[in-house]
Amino acid sequence: ATTTLASGALFMEVGPTAVPLIVMTYLLGVILMSARFERAAAFFATLLSVVAFDFFFIPPYFTLQAADPRNYALFAMMAVVALVTSGLMQRVRSQAASSARMERQTAALYALSKQLTAAAELRPVLQTAVKHLGSVLGAAGAVILAGADGTLATAQAQESTITLEADDLDDAEATLRDAHGRHAAHRGHVHWVRLSGSSGRLGVLGVNADALSRADGTDAHELLDAVANQVASAVERVQHALTAQAEARQAELERLHSSLLSSIAHDLRGPLAVIVGATGAVLDDEEVLPAAARRELIASARSEAERMNRLIDHLVESTRLASGVVDVERRWYSIKDVVNNARERVDAAGHGRVVHVDIADDVPLVLMDAILMEQVFVNLLENALKYAPNGAIDISARAEFDRGIVQIEVADRGPGIPAYQREHVFEKFSRLKRETIAGAGLGLAICKGIVAAHGGSINADERKGGGSLFRISLPAPTHRGTLES
Repeated sequence: ATTTLASGALFMEVGPTAVPLIVMTYLLGVILMSARFERAAAFFATLLSVVAFDFFFIPPYFTLQAADPRNYALFAMMAVVALVTSGLMQRVRSQAASSARMERQTAALYALSKQLTAAAELRPVLQTAVKHLGSVLGAAGAVILAGADGTLATAQAQESTITLEADDLDDAEATLRDAHGRHAAHRGHVHWVRLSGSSGRLGVLGVNADALSRADGTDAHELLDAVANQVASAVERVQHALTAQAEARQAELERLHSSLLSSIAHDLRGPLAVIVGATGAVLDDEEVLPAAARRELIASARSEAERMNRLIDHLVESTRLASGVVDVERRWYSIKDVVNNARERVDAAGHGRVVHVDIADDVPLVLMDAILMEQVFVNLLENALKYAPNGAIDISARAEFDRGIVQIEVADRGPGIPAYQREHVFEKFSRLKRETIAGAGLGLAICKGIVAAHGGSINADERKGGGSLFRISLPAPTHRGTLES
């Protein structure tokens, strides 16, 4: 069509005499064809241009003969120039397409690398790998990580958008053992590539073999290798991180066990010594001891036994919270009722201290386990009674409807907690450096575990005018309501 239009336009406008203009116009048409279509179309346009040039513009006109033999040389030169030009245009087109393809692949690999770097667990790494196999190669994919024994029979994790059959899994196992790490789909329909890292063979990555064969062969395999290398690096990084975390948890567990044994030995030795001494004195000197002295010794032994019982309760509760076996039975309760019950329990223990309770009227009911939350307030009150021997203890609560929380504060007038230790007082077996009062350091850790189980938070702060302030935030309704006293 291009050649026909050029021939008609030239014949009507310039006639058969302007040979240079005619030749350049035909060459322009060939160049345009080369820029738009493949080599065969350009070759056909070249042949057609030479024939049209001879037919319309070389005498004798409207024949394929040339009166002047030199015109045949002109035909040949015109054909050579057109073919060379079209070849150059084809090369430019090929390089441009290759550059665009490389740019797309680089962008895809960068996006893959970015997402893999952000993944902190194995499952997101595998999901990202399979997703990018689909978007980059247009093929369904699968990733299988080797188990602890180095085989796929006990796969550590896997992700797949392909329905894997027994033959596919056999090919995958063969790829894992293959010396070169690449195994074509001999029996199944998946092309597998091994994932290898510095620590050895990590697993295999595969794509649908039919889809891979339809892709641009060399580039597709190179891109598959690049994806496999990035996935292997990400898997190895996550595995090393998980191993480091496990080792850190084990070290922390050993530290806690050591602290627990040390704390138990320290905190039980005192009460046991008092109990043994008091009961021994009563038994040995029962006839000579006055009744008042006997009662005092027995009361001292009972007090120390109760102290031991509280320590054991705290240890059991802390273990249950750490193991996640605590069942939080949430129902709608009044904060005021829970706080008053905790105050009565503390008063029943014979402390006799003044505890002021100030609960705002618009504080709504809170969805919580009343027994567990009551224990939180008992621990905080006992903590205040222990470390703040003078002054009243104040408990207040208010609702922050815009944040959807109820905030409860327990404040005392004791020596307070240094700022650098406030984040650590909720850790197990954590005690203030200046502390001389006996205790296992579990009460506040239990408080934090219970509050966290309710989706809330607890922190320590300094009270204005001196003392400690513990602030608890619990999720609550965002609408206003009132409580009946």
